[in-house]
Amino acid sequence: GTYALSVGDVSMMLQLEMPERWEKEGAALILITAKNLSGSDVKATGSYQIYAVEENDSTGKQVATGDFETGPQPELKKRLARLRSGKYRVKLFSKDDRGNPVEAEKELLLFSFADKWPPLKTNDWFVVRNSTFAPGKPAEILMGATGKVHLLYELWKEETLLERQWLILDNENKRFSFPYKEEYGEGVTLLLTHVKEQQFTTHHTDLLRKEENKELKVKLDIFRDKIRPGADEEWRVTVTDEKGNPAAAELLASMYDFSLDQIYPSQSWNFPSASLLRYRSAARFSRDNSFNTVYAGGYIPVSRKEVPGFRFDRFNWHGFSFYNNQILIRGTKSLAFDETVVVGYATTQKEMSVAENDMVAGAVEEVMTVGDAAAAPPPPTPEVESLPQVRRNFSETAFFYPQLRTNEKGETQIAFTVPESNTRWRFRLLAHDRELSSGSAEAFTISQKELMVTPNMPRFLREGDHATISSKISNLSDSLLKGEVTMQLFNPLTEELISEIRIDDAVMPFTLAAGASTDVAWSFALPTGIDLLGVRIVAESEFFSDGEQHALAVLPNRMLVTESMRMDLNGSETKQFTMDRLLESSSPTAEEYRLTLEFASSPAWYAVQALPVMSDPASDNAVAWFAAYYSTSLGAYIGKSYPRVTAMVDAWQKEGGSGASLQSQLSKNEELKNLLLEETPWVLEARDESEQRQRLSLLFDLNRSRDQLARSLRRLQELQTEEGGWSWFKGFRPSVGITHYILYGLNRLQELGALQSGDKTLSMQSQAVAFADAEALRRFEAMKRYNKDWKKLKMISLTDLEYLYVRSAYSDRPMEKELKEMSDFYRSVVQQHWTSYGLYERSLIAVLMHRNQQKELLQAILRSYREHATLSDEMGMYWANNRAQVFMSQSATSVHTFIMDAFRLGGASADEMDKMKRWLLKQKQTQLWESTHATTDAVYTLLSSGSDWFAATGETTVTVGEKVVEPSGKAAGTGYFKESWSRSEITPAMGSVTVEHNSSGPAWGALYRQYFEEMDKVVKSDGSLDIEKKLFLEQTDESGRVLVPLTEERPLQVGDKVVVRLTLRNDRDLEFVQLKDMRAASFEPVTQLSGMAWQNGVPYYQVTKDASISFFFDQLPRGTRLFEYALYVTRAGSYSNGIATVQSLYAPEFTSHTAGMRIIVKE
Repeated sequence: GTYALSVGDVSMMLQLEMPERWEKEGAALILITAKNLSGSDVKATGSYQIYAVEENDSTGKQVATGDFETGPQPELKKRLARLRSGKYRVKLFSKDDRGNPVEAEKELLLFSFADKWPPLKTNDWFVVRNSTFAPGKPAEILMGATGKVHLLYELWKEETLLERQWLILDNENKRFSFPYKEEYGEGVTLLLTHVKEQQFTTHHTDLLRKEENKELKVKLDIFRDKIRPGADEEWRVTVTDEKGNPAAAELLASMYDFSLDQIYPSQSWNFPSASLLRYRSAARFSRDNSFNTVYAGGYIPVSRKEVPGFRFDRFNWHGFSFYNNQILIRGTKSLAFDETVVVGYATTQKEMSVAENDMVAGAVEEVMTVGDAAAAPPPPTPEVESLPQVRRNFSETAFFYPQLRTNEKGETQIAFTVPESNTRWRFRLLAHDRELSSGSAEAFTISQKELMVTPNMPRFLREGDHATISSKISNLSDSLLKGEVTMQLFNPLTEELISEIRIDDAVMPFTLAAGASTDVAWSFALPTGIDLLGVRIVAESEFFSDGEQHALAVLPNRMLVTESMRMDLNGSETKQFTMDRLLESSSPTAEEYRLTLEFASSPAWYAVQALPVMSDPASDNAVAWFAAYYSTSLGAYIGKSYPRVTAMVDAWQKEGGSGASLQSQLSKNEELKNLLLEETPWVLEARDESEQRQRLSLLFDLNRSRDQLARSLRRLQELQTEEGGWSWFKGFRPSVGITHYILYGLNRLQELGALQSGDKTLSMQSQAVAFADAEALRRFEAMKRYNKDWKKLKMISLTDLEYLYVRSAYSDRPMEKELKEMSDFYRSVVQQHWTSYGLYERSLIAVLMHRNQQKELLQAILRSYREHATLSDEMGMYWANNRAQVFMSQSATSVHTFIMDAFRLGGASADEMDKMKRWLLKQKQTQLWESTHATTDAVYTLLSSGSDWFAATGETTVTVGEKVVEPSGKAAGTGYFKESWSRSEITPAMGSVTVEHNSSGPAWGALYRQYFEEMDKVVKSDGSLDIEKKLFLEQTDESGRVLVPLTEERPLQVGDKVVVRLTLRNDRDLEFVQLKDMRAASFEPVTQLSGMAWQNGVPYYQVTKDASISFFFDQLPRGTRLFEYALYVTRAGSYSNGIATVQSLYAPEFTSHTAGMRIIVKE
């Protein structure tokens, strides 16, 4: 949050509060206020002087003077009313509490409706005195001019002209009065228009019938603004209509702890005004064009020389930028508190002091409100309390009554028991009746006792913590109090004291003067074996006592830790994998829980399961309809060309709803994940993926495909514009990008033989090609016109390159001379300067060169690809900087398939294609693949290129330790199986796994070790998804905010602000990632609310819980990122801080955690 602080050479500011245009006969109040630099009202006295203002705005002679005291100024109002209409300057003089002079001034324009001419020199003096009609009270407008003006007067009722005439104003005011007439209906519109000295002026005013006042008055007859915790209260409310008669109304009443507004302010209750007025204002004169300046422009070519700008390295300070001219300062937000004292139904607002907010000193006096017939009983006289009241009920909501009804007197009773918190309550009422009339009321009350304890309780504790619990003791009585305060720890289930926990100085004496307070604290160590701890703090004096009792959750210091070892193999490969932590097992406190092996011998079938099954798109646009057409066509072609795919989908379908093959990856292996799927934001994504997989058989239903293709084609025809291009939505201008995208897709299907050719399809293609030609030629001509050195061009735009790529696929369509010259020029540019282009652009150029029979250039481009490729035994062959945009997609998968297409045309070997396929398949391991077009292309590429990964050519044998795993069953196609061993079956030798993979395609799996360990002894684990955690102390010096690492020389203290920095590293793009960071009991998060957040270019959903904070990432691009959040230190002691864990819930084998740490906080 932020806190604004005002500074200055004086401690007070004066202000004259009144309208700048002030009617002398009006009833508006005149106030003089004084505020300190914090904005709070203060009392002040001083003097004022009134001066006339000349026409040149200079200060004229003094016309009045006087003294003032802040508040309403009836004497100043009288003096101003006696002055002649005109412009004046009022100056205020006073002194602040240090004797420094304080001045203020304000300019006023005084006028009267009885004036015969305007109060200053102008031809546009316009005043609306009243714009509503009411019985005996007409609408009134004043129009004046100091020159001679010909005024057009018009009175309209919506579209009907009622009156029109020309009027002359000659250094005079004209007063327009409109008594209500039946013909006016709900209202009329007054138009006053004139032109003077080449200045057009118009005034448009709606004169409306005054609506009946339907506001209900809510009166608090019996109400206390100071109540006792745990007391029974009964308040009375009366509701009356605008005439003061009892109203038959329904009320919504609630009272809640006002401190909740510091977390999220609650809006005031009110009903929108149910106005039945439906007047449509007449059209107005918006402007006059008679005297406008006329501008003329032309294009003047100026020769220029392109000079490349200097580029400098930029310092990257954890995502903080010094270059965007903005600096964000973190701080705290100051929340204002208002206190309301209610008398009858009148309310008075006054600012609440810090002492009042603490309910320690200066508490507001108890005010009992009295209605017409009854009075609230007086508060009971304090007696000597025999047993102290130990408060247990700390509900934030005292009551919520949504449907109270008034009786025949318009009254209703509100009876409730006050919760036992010492706090400030917000009481709200909202009344409404059958006529849609409504009214509301609001008041504040404080629950407090003469002697109060206010403990600072943690949200939780952990076993092994050396905790400190403090409490404030407050004396709100008017006399000195002496007594003792005691803390007891007990079992909340049995109420028995816990003797195993030793408390130093469990009983402490206190002496408090009237209105004073003091702090006490107790320290103790928490043993193991306690899961719920009762804490009771009681303060007793001779006459008063108070106590609070809380139940704290004690979390175990041992936690279930999940670590994984990923196993990746290529075709016909044998590998040994070792999990060193299990093999060595050096921790004496670690206790094994479960060992789980999962393995898929043919994971390429996971890509087939991602094939999109489209029905009618939810969005009626050309991109969505073509995606449906493309995926249905290619899916049907895959089913026809690869019978194994159809047979495997049928086998999956026969497994039924209980089969795991078609379950979403998000739904599988919940026992290996940090939390249940229902606790994440991704329940719908899991359901959608499962439904998509279960509908795979529909993709190969010929009748359904034929019907879907016909509907999609028909809709694409309707969305094609007269120019030949496709617009995004019907009625939009045709889009070049969308047209190129659809032409590319249609040609792709045509090359595969998957396009159902016909007259309609050919006609659409011809029109679209003609549109693309015309647009490309238009861009080319514009470029030549504005760039005289166009022949020296070294790069063409991506749009023009995509045009060349698409147009070369339609070489059977003839090209005119201008188009051919343009295409030849563009091709010559890309041939000479292809090295200046990126990955995606080079793939298009490579295909373009292949179509032009330029094989040497094609091979040169492929050699460049090979030079810049990254080769990995696990990931295969890929390009680390793959981040381009492909037509309508921004998927790295799409770019990779385009590059593979270039390699295929260039005659790449099957081994090289397999390496590129391996990267493609590894993307599916960690990603959902939601892009329809890109997914379909990727699946077809996996099926059609390189060696056959979908044929069952051999068995895969997995040996854990010295035992060969013989699974009871494997999933069809993928060969997936899972085996688990319990605690008694796990041996250190099982940390060695040997896999003999005899199939042609790649395989992968993982070994998961789950064990219990003390949090402080958990050792950091590493992986391709890695997490690191550091804590910093936030300080402020002359340079601003500084983060200081925690050291023994500067340990934490209560009140410090700590910044937690989480460094997240991942070597591949991941989806559905959860980062969970545990928190010590000594910390309180600065951000209390859950919600969307954004750091380092990555959006995520942040969830704040009592003992941890979680980040949910829909997508986590490859890279290293820092995520920070802030905590406050709230108590001294020694606490376990837990660990931070990160895991992909889509591929749970990608997981790691930090080491445990302990937090030491000094007094």
